[in-house]
Amino acid sequence: MRMPQAVKFDELDPPTQLVFLTVACTDIDLAKEAAWYALSVKNLVEPKERQDQLARALADAAVIRYCRPFMFNNISDTHKTRLPHRFCGSLTMNQQYLHDEFMRMRNSAAAHSDFSEREVLMFRILPPDKLNPILTAKVAYEHASADELEGMIAIANHLHRALDKERRALAEVNPLDITFDTN
Repeated sequence: MRMPQAVKFDELDPPTQLVFLTVACTDIDLAKEAAWYALSVKNLVEPKERQDQLARALADAAVIRYCRPFMFNNISDTHKTRLPHRFCGSLTMNQQYLHDEFMRMRNSAAAHSDFSEREVLMFRILPPDKLNPILTAKVAYEHASADELEGMIAIANHLHRALDKERRALAEVNPLDITFDTN
């Protein structure tokens, strides 16, 4: 089986562009929700360690969802595409820096779990019977900070507006009456 070939977004037919933009909007919105919940975890009535674990998991989910439209996605068995850089063109310098940081985090730790990016701390846990020690590892890598997650929410709002504007323009020029099979 051949690997899908990269195709520029602007070379896709309008219905495929519209579907891709709709999925991208959904990913951006879900990233914003995950970031918001990661910031809200401190309000839960849970032990601090559990709050930290949940916040890290949600931060990782936010980064992965945020980055997904900017990474190559298979749109068929033979083609893949990603959002063009023009959608990030109106970001401020600080927002562009954060966008690049999220892409780096996604590539280095959250999605690929690159061994070189992680610090592994091995330790033994002695169960009550003390006969069968358990070896486990704590993996440390960089997660998005609260400030970065707040920045993600602002960028996500900006990107959603830009994506939605293009979606609306596409729908006006190419009125579509289509149903998509989501299976």
